[in-house]
Amino acid sequence: MPKYVIKEAILNLDESDLAQELYAQMIDVQGWEKGHWTSQSNLAYCIYVTSRSEPPQGVLFQFVKDEKVYPMHFHRLLTLSQPRGLLDTQFLIEFYRRYFQDKSSYSKKGLSPWEALTEMDFKPNHLLDELLADTRGLIMWDHQYDQLLQFIGPVWYGPTDLRLRLGFQSGRLWRDYQQVKIDGRKLDGMVKERAIFGSTRAATLPGALTLWRALNAASKN
Repeated sequence: MPKYVIKEAILNLDESDLAQELYAQMIDVQGWEKGHWTSQSNLAYCIYVTSRSEPPQGVLFQFVKDEKVYPMHFHRLLTLSQPRGLLDTQFLIEFYRRYFQDKSSYSKKGLSPWEALTEMDFKPNHLLDELLADTRGLIMWDHQYDQLLQFIGPVWYGPTDLRLRLGFQSGRLWRDYQQVKIDGRKLDGMVKERAIFGSTRAATLPGALTLWRALNAASKN
């Protein structure tokens, strides 16, 4: 079984073949060929996995404005948090990315991601605790919002225009959302309390699968 090494680095896409290879894996090779990154930044924070028998495999690729955005502590977060499975690994990658890229009240206080994870505490709620188990209550993926809205009732859930509803383009829909309660508490308040980054996105698994494979291999060596 190959011995995998997890690495992280700030790479310059104008100078690094590795950066261009990871970009092609994680973003879009057609975009790179068109000089896509030149409109954003030529620097990228990268997490990747290497071994002697396989080429580098990307885990995370994030454009950054300077080299100080990420402190290179992802491996420490993995060691301390001990991901429980593939979906938990996926959460940790996205949590780390957002923690420094999007900022939060915790990162602004100077806490490490691990310190923030151990400090966060929410009032129990059976429904939200179950739906957000894969993201430890801190992030809501798009599909978790979908599931949550199905529990609220027919006023909210409509498959054909769900994305429009999630965008709250209608003032009426926003007012309806603010009135929804679960176990006597307003839903929007609970979401704000838990989802500290205030946004959602589609969950992606390829990078998490690469990392989870490496972690499993390391545990067997």
